[in-house]
Amino acid sequence: MIDAQELQNRSIEAGELYEVLVDRARDIFSRGKTLPLVIIDLDETLLDKRPRVMKILADLIMDQDPEIPLTDDVRTCVAKIKPRAMKPDLRETLKDVGVEDEGMVQWLLTEYEKKAALDQYIMFDLPNPGSVDFIKGLSTAGAMILYLAGERNKNKSQFGTERSLSMYELPAPRGEVGALFMNDKDELNDLRFKQGLLKPISEAGEVIAVFDNEPAACNLFKRAFPDASVTMIDSSRTSDDELVDGISVMKNFMR
Repeated sequence: MIDAQELQNRSIEAGELYEVLVDRARDIFSRGKTLPLVIIDLDETLLDKRPRVMKILADLIMDQDPEIPLTDDVRTCVAKIKPRAMKPDLRETLKDVGVEDEGMVQWLLTEYEKKAALDQYIMFDLPNPGSVDFIKGLSTAGAMILYLAGERNKNKSQFGTERSLSMYELPAPRGEVGALFMNDKDELNDLRFKQGLLKPISEAGEVIAVFDNEPAACNLFKRAFPDASVTMIDSSRTSDDELVDGISVMKNFMR
């Protein structure tokens, strides 16, 4: 299990890592034998999805359809949720503000899941601090950016995801400077989705860096690409798996 001391011991400055990666990307690109690759997860790594969650919850409690089983007290409690106080598990967030009736909790969770991957809500995501400049800089240095979106359904949110990336002028997810990989199987979880990408990624070029917020995913990539700089973004995570050796930790991408 990751503890505060381990996070501190593994912490690295974004500016220091950036300079190392820029130099490595330029070196590999200049040799022309292969492409330097940078892998970055979207949800809670490149992008902050809390604004999306807040928008969905706001729409749910504002809907006055008489068929909706929410009491005024529950609506009031949900309205008290603050982005900074959100937990990775929405059930725990609801519990923290006093929503404990199982029927209402389950209704909110079900309705949230229906909306969470829709284009109209995906576009409410905001970049994590420093992430846009960091990734654009690596792209300018010659790196190809591989965006991974295992928690998003390709059939429901590809347009919104690509629109989000273009809104912030990130390297295009189609073409020579970027590629977007999205999950199109509901039964395939995020980790298995990423595991299935290891072979095609290894054949596409040389992985120089990986960024993810989930310890298990970081471990997966470090074992697959031992020479790459693998960094866990300490934003929000669903597990506390112990990190394997060689993985660094950053709070955000601010240089």
